[in-house]
Amino acid sequence: MNKPERKEKAASRKDSFAIISVLAYVCSLIYRIPLIYIIGEKGISYFSIANELYLLAGCILSYGLSEAVSNLVRYRIRREQFKNADKVLQGALILALAAGGILSLLLVFTGHAIAGEVIKMPLAGMAVSLMAPALVFQMLTGAFKGYFQGNGTRVPAIHSKILETLFMIISGLIGAGLLHQYGEKVSALLQNEDYAAAYGAMGASIGILTASVLCFLHMLLLFFLYHGNAKRQMSRDIQKNQDKVFRIVRMLAGASFPYILYQILFQLPVLLDVSFFFRLSEEVANSVLEWGNYYGKCVVIIGIAGALISLISLEQTRRIAYFAEREEFRTARERLGVLIHQLLLVSVPAAVFIAVFAENFLNLFFKGNNAETASYVMWGSVIVVLYVFSIFFANMLVRLKRMKYVIGYAAVSLAVHVIAVILLLSNTALSVTAVIIGNIVFYGIMTVAGFLLISRILQYTQEWLKAAAFTIIASGIAGLIVMLLNKALISLTGSTISLVICLPVGIIIYMILLIVLRGVTENELKNMALGEIMIRLGRLLHFM
Repeated sequence: MNKPERKEKAASRKDSFAIISVLAYVCSLIYRIPLIYIIGEKGISYFSIANELYLLAGCILSYGLSEAVSNLVRYRIRREQFKNADKVLQGALILALAAGGILSLLLVFTGHAIAGEVIKMPLAGMAVSLMAPALVFQMLTGAFKGYFQGNGTRVPAIHSKILETLFMIISGLIGAGLLHQYGEKVSALLQNEDYAAAYGAMGASIGILTASVLCFLHMLLLFFLYHGNAKRQMSRDIQKNQDKVFRIVRMLAGASFPYILYQILFQLPVLLDVSFFFRLSEEVANSVLEWGNYYGKCVVIIGIAGALISLISLEQTRRIAYFAEREEFRTARERLGVLIHQLLLVSVPAAVFIAVFAENFLNLFFKGNNAETASYVMWGSVIVVLYVFSIFFANMLVRLKRMKYVIGYAAVSLAVHVIAVILLLSNTALSVTAVIIGNIVFYGIMTVAGFLLISRILQYTQEWLKAAAFTIIASGIAGLIVMLLNKALISLTGSTISLVICLPVGIIIYMILLIVLRGVTENELKNMALGEIMIRLGRLLHFM
């Protein structure tokens, strides 16, 4: 096998891991739908603190450590320093035990204080304290993932991500159901119905803990199966200068820091939002319910749409970066222009239809009165477009080895986001809408800054009329037509049947308008989902 073929296979494995990671995130959002039926909106609100702390402290530190271990192990394996590669794993496990253990102990003993004093949601502390031990197992798993990746395989990491998602969903739903039933008895005894939701959230945290423990055991088993081969390689290693374990620990801490900081800047806004929201809210009881509706319903719909659309850019991001690294800037610019147009063609109408059918989608997946939550979804639909592009531009810059730029403008975006949320919550009655506007500001700055940097690096100029204007016009007209149709049908047929009728009609109208306005070329359609249908439609209408 020649070198280009090996590189292509390695890149394909990276793409597979990225796709699995996105799909796992989508599944974690879908998981909230049955969970909210079990533990209610308040339960989801309590669970959100534990879940976000786990994502921030566990997954982010695990990701940073994994990337650092992968780079250090890969460097040594290529130079046949097999003993040093093994010492990298030893150092990583020491660092994971130390950092993960300290964080776990801190959250076990201070979880109630953090939930009560910092976030002003005392009952969430039960879920936080139960989740805390998961951090050390997550970090240990990250060390093993990096070791395997450094040895040239991402298969264990892919398997681990799939298993983590399955274990979390299954054990989380079972735990939530059992502890919510127990919590109902406690609520009756204490005459406080909130304890049922708090115990339900605690049960959902069992899913996080169970998933982290089982994934660690899975990695440990794979390591023991693989280590026999590694020992044979180490027996052939005659290098005299061996790395010291504690020197490797220092190297790992330094090498993982940029990756950790990069992820923190993307993940921290949610925890800051919930903290400001509860600290600046006047009625805590209503705030718990509102946050549960936002986190358990609005974020689910917006997040699923944004994540699935972002899959479009994964493979092309790697290809554009490849051409840019080879200084084939013309090809890179052409592919960048096509990809930006494709993302606009999908994300803009998706945002419009989510806004139009906000209440329909909510009624389809969730029970109760969703009128107020529908307004959150309408505002949040803007985030779909901004999220897709901000993630795409950030990933592109990282692949172009410009991570420091991403960290810089992400820090600025976070600072402006915090200021916007505090000002809106303090001076208006917007409630959750203030948080959503803050997120629009965050992703908006991320998108603009990322686009400007990539345009400067690749000397790219965007054709706004065809790429954006025609797409927005077609989406707006289609959205207006189906909004009126939906209002006429919803009282006659019900929310779900109206959605089933109106959404396909809206998509067809959008496609026709796009073809009539010549907002897309035949070559672009050939590489898109439903592209062949649009080509046939265009030829039928004699516009192609």
